[in-house]
Amino acid sequence: MKKYKVGIVGATGMVGQRFITLLADHPWFEVVTLAASPRSAGKAYKDAVGKKWCMQQEIPANIADITVQDAAADIDKIAAMVDFVFCAVDMKKDEIKALEEAYAKAECPVISNNSANRHTPDVPMIVPELNTDHAKIIPAQKKRLGTQRGFIAVKSNCSLQSYVPALFPLDRAGYKVTDVLVCTYQAISGAGKTFETWPEMIDNVIPFIGGEEEKSEIEPLKIWGQIEGDVIVPATSPNFTAQCLRVPASDGHMAAVFVRFANKPSIDEIKKIWREYKAFPQEAELPSAPKQFLNYFEEDNLPQTRLQRNLEGGMAISVGRLRPDSQYDYKFVCLSHNTLRGAAGGAVLMAEQLCAQGYIEPKASLIATSRRESSFMKQTVFTGAGVAIVTPFTPDLKVNFDKLAEILEDQIANKTDAVVICGTTGEGATLSNDEHIETVRFTVEVVNHRIPVIAGTGSNDTEYAV
Repeated sequence: MKKYKVGIVGATGMVGQRFITLLADHPWFEVVTLAASPRSAGKAYKDAVGKKWCMQQEIPANIADITVQDAAADIDKIAAMVDFVFCAVDMKKDEIKALEEAYAKAECPVISNNSANRHTPDVPMIVPELNTDHAKIIPAQKKRLGTQRGFIAVKSNCSLQSYVPALFPLDRAGYKVTDVLVCTYQAISGAGKTFETWPEMIDNVIPFIGGEEEKSEIEPLKIWGQIEGDVIVPATSPNFTAQCLRVPASDGHMAAVFVRFANKPSIDEIKKIWREYKAFPQEAELPSAPKQFLNYFEEDNLPQTRLQRNLEGGMAISVGRLRPDSQYDYKFVCLSHNTLRGAAGGAVLMAEQLCAQGYIEPKASLIATSRRESSFMKQTVFTGAGVAIVTPFTPDLKVNFDKLAEILEDQIANKTDAVVICGTTGEGATLSNDEHIETVRFTVEVVNHRIPVIAGTGSNDTEYAV
């Protein structure tokens, strides 16, 4: 299949770095642009992130030299380059909401790791194995935004990924969950830290994480909610109460869960539901989906953070110590990888789901776009002079879309009547077929109906040219 072209907004932060490691060799998605704050803009990614790179892997070679864009100032330019973006920025909530909506209104779908839009009523907050059906709200959101392609979809808070996946299938199997008490023990990477940058966390526990307990109690109700008209209405139950602690682990959030049911299942029934549970990601064999979503360990000393957090590439949920409780019906522990399943990995899986279901589609071909949208392409003649545009390349012999955008903007600013792309001056016949198509598509989107675009169709392959 042809890869989707994606961007990462907030690429220099810890979650942005995790996105880069997950997407460097992704079978469906190709990273073509990165964005961050103005202080990083204009630099090669390797220089912008510098010593802040905290992943165990080196910066992927195909990412290191990408020029970082300004996440806010270059929205139109970024939107023209990609089929959608992943967003993981460190800004105030109102600024994040405005930024994500601006991308969506630029007809660029946003897959967000941020919390700002989690409570927006027509923005789906999806855990792909649990509430895939909430994607059905997207057309209503597009209607509100006035967009054709653009929308926002978010993932839930990282701590939920440990305990909610174990509870939701039990509820959906007919054993209604009424009350949940959960204590989470959260790794320092959830705060964007390492032991090197946060040495005071060594041999220490902090019994408070700002805003985390509220998220842990409220967000599950949206996952349990239902679409009514043009909004997602959160459920009124189960009742959640939470306490969240920061613990000295590098990665991996653990949860101690106490649960009460309206109709209590047996321990064997619970284990059977967990063992047999599959959902759309497993059925569709999405690239990032774990084969076994919920993994129960019979040993009393499992799961352990260091041993199980990377299970199935960090995308599986580990469960253990299920037993009766004196106050609730049962208690058990859960573990998930907070920056994989709980952050970037969960967002990538959600993007795979939305692509597989057709909510995100590659941008239309030039011909289809011209027939539907471009009045310029319906013209048979124009007056004035058309400038033949060269095709700029990077040192590693890839089309330099950043430079091409600059050339096009310069021509428009200087009142050029039309531009000719991929003609003989642009060496269209020597580009690969994919390069040729992408260069024309990119030019049409950057120009955005301001002047006519004349596309060269020459090729060394007569059948392809025809």
